[in-house]
Amino acid sequence: MKSEVLLDYMKKAQALAMNSNPEFLLELVDREMEKFGEEPSLKAFFQGEHDFYSKKYRQALEKYLEAKDIPHYQFFCFRASAYLSKEIQEQHKALTYANKANTLLPEDYFTLKILNALYSKEDSSKEALQVREKLAKLEKGIMPNPEICKYGSSVLTEEDFNELLSISQGCLHEELFQNDHNEEKAAPLCEKNNLAFIKETSFQGLNKPATDFPVPYTIEKPFFQNLDIEMKLDAFANRYRELLEDYVKKAENRSEIADRKLFTFNVWTNDSKDLPLPSQLANIDEFKCGFFFRFNGKGIAINPGHSFLELLEKRNLTILDIDSVIITHSKRDLYPAVTRLYELNTQLNRVLGRAHPIHFYFNRSAFQEMIQILKPQYRQEKSTLHCLELYLDTPDVETISLHEGIKLHYFQIANSPSSYNSYEGINLGIKFELSLGDETRVLSYVSSSPWTPHLADYLKGTDLLLLGFGTTSHEDLTKERYREDCLGYFGCLSLFEEVLPSLCIITEFDQKVAGARLEICKALRNELFDQTFDSTLLLADPNLEIDLDALTLRCTITSTFMNPSFVKIVQGSDPFKPLQFLSQASYI
Repeated sequence: MKSEVLLDYMKKAQALAMNSNPEFLLELVDREMEKFGEEPSLKAFFQGEHDFYSKKYRQALEKYLEAKDIPHYQFFCFRASAYLSKEIQEQHKALTYANKANTLLPEDYFTLKILNALYSKEDSSKEALQVREKLAKLEKGIMPNPEICKYGSSVLTEEDFNELLSISQGCLHEELFQNDHNEEKAAPLCEKNNLAFIKETSFQGLNKPATDFPVPYTIEKPFFQNLDIEMKLDAFANRYRELLEDYVKKAENRSEIADRKLFTFNVWTNDSKDLPLPSQLANIDEFKCGFFFRFNGKGIAINPGHSFLELLEKRNLTILDIDSVIITHSKRDLYPAVTRLYELNTQLNRVLGRAHPIHFYFNRSAFQEMIQILKPQYRQEKSTLHCLELYLDTPDVETISLHEGIKLHYFQIANSPSSYNSYEGINLGIKFELSLGDETRVLSYVSSSPWTPHLADYLKGTDLLLLGFGTTSHEDLTKERYREDCLGYFGCLSLFEEVLPSLCIITEFDQKVAGARLEICKALRNELFDQTFDSTLLLADPNLEIDLDALTLRCTITSTFMNPSFVKIVQGSDPFKPLQFLSQASYI
């Protein structure tokens, strides 16, 4: 059993030693110690390995000497002694011990590494050249010998044992090296075509017969390369788990979490038909997509797309703050981001040791596709995928309760043919009723829909209105005709005048018009300037943060909240860069 454990461990350690940093080796040793640490000799051996890879060579030697029941523990003793001797400037003794270790296991990376360091660069002896050649091949993943007997058997003489014991206790005896050239050379652990084990001889109690050790095997190059890949994957899987654990710790250690706030990330849409030239697409920053608000400790994400989680993290929020996800339209550009969010949450649940279920609400078209992709991993996730279904025998507006104090009203706003599905793509408008005691705040969102006479009826009583602009045209800008594929200029203006929300945010501009969004906002505000409205119209942007209680905006410079009527929007030389929302205190 010990031989099998050692054999498996040495294969992994050899691969990691040549291709990874020492942290991965220490992780391997710790995992092996957890599995086999109850057996005293294995525990001592792995403690020695941990000390060795931590560069605590004296402690490593002490532990190796305690692990006499480990097959061929002599090799590990000699190797640790070589590094310890080099550390205390005993170069000759270090070379002697390294050669003894190399005799027992000629292909060990760390033995070859210290030998190469001990031989001077000018040394052109046969031994030095062989060491350099073996080391170079190992570092390239090439085994020098196509048939390698990984371990044989050898004997640690009483003199060797006393010598090593003296080193571990802090003293080096010169006389042990005086007759070193007369000593009989130790039997190699790796000797080509030598399949016969040398039986135990002399110094009983220090050496155990290798009767339980398997028949020497052959390592071929493909096997070693595959092993290297497996070790790499294992190492990086552990590293990924560490990152997930750090992510959870940071989330749990936050002193303050924004509540009753709304963040807009959706600036323009990612439709390839809008801007088909790759050279022009390359000059535009990443597409920002989605909205997020938190109310009464519950987080709601609306149409989260590319970079959503990264933008959320900049607001000191994480995926663990998301409790529900709402998908209102049937565009497939959202599906990869939603899938990523779902899978990341599942992985984090494994780290948490408990389920943090996120409920996903899809329009009918998206639901029929996403249930084929998102598969529950925990019992608590079993009922987290929901279809926002519309029925013929019920009113035009359906209502469900998401969380305490949060109601969702949804209604059909467009029934346009989808180029992605054989069935029709249904887009929904949504209206949140946010209640705390006697106070209620209404938040509504409409996108991917043309203007219709009924839209205003659905949106009556809205305090904060989010409108997806889409694109525009000459007839739309001159208010001659509504667009048939989106709200556009005329549709947004009409809805604002019909609903009269306290605050209206225009968002989701197609790429062709996104660079002119500031000019579009100016034109809309000028149209409304002469009319008496107790409301404000602004642009969405990743820098926009809204307080849902007072419907105030955070100043980009001072971080204080301000009345949206007094906000100044500043755009830099690049129209696609983030906007700045400034209070009167931040400029002269």
